Amino acid sequence: MKHRLIFFLIPIVLLCGCGRFKQRITETQPLASRFEDPQLASHVVTSLKRTNSGLKSFKGIGRIKFGGGPQVMQSARTVFAGYHTEKLRFEILGLSGQPITSFAYDSTWFYLTQYAENSFYRKRIPNADLNRLLNIPIKIDTINLLLSGQVPMIDHFSAQLERETAGNTYILLLQGRWWQRQHEKIYLSADMKTAWKYEMFKGSEEPIYRMEIKDFKNYQGYQIPKKVEVFGRDGTTILLEVDRY
Repeated sequence: MKHRLIFFLIPIVLLCGCGRFKQRITETQPLASRFEDPQLASHVVTSLKRTNSGLKSFKGIGRIKFGGGPQVMQSARTVFAGYHTEKLRFEILGLSGQPITSFAYDSTWFYLTQYAENSFYRKRIPNADLNRLLNIPIKIDTINLLLSGQVPMIDHFSAQLERETAGNTYILLLQGRWWQRQHEKIYLSADMKTAWKYEMFKGSEEPIYRMEIKDFKNYQGYQIPKKVEVFGRDGTTILLEVDRY
């Protein structure tokens, strides 16, 4: 019963919204150098867009942890499935292995179900994010791309490739359209092919959230994140560890 009550708090957070962020994500150190050749940055963007482009649907089993900041950290088994950037479903499982809570999104409607209380919630939310649910404004289509091993990139008008101060790694800086007021930093390995960290900013300096891929695993020829951690500005954290894919 205690575990059920924990997950019944989720829709309360969803319906009531969230408070203001109280802390800031620590921004990375200044960069030492910048590549002036825009064709190289364009080539990297094109290459990243091809990553796992043939993988459209997926499903998996793992463990999810969420909370931190103003929330108590919770942990549970989960099963998930998705299709491209359009559909996503997560089931939160109880100790018996049966679903306790589930949420789903079909690119237009957001659904939340509590099985023990036989309750169902639906709301029309085009381009939905997890801001009200978990206090992190990460778009659901971004989660889909991450879980399929693809590289989420904002719609941008400029791309610059920079070398990080420490080590032989690189940062791809994407500047969003003026009406979006966003920019994104994508951290790349030395071969400029593997993205392992993302930072999203509002305007030029205000951080929104950070995502880090702690580990990868090869599934049927596709390189898939095995452990993904997302950090909000108030200390809220989501950690997904994939056991089977």
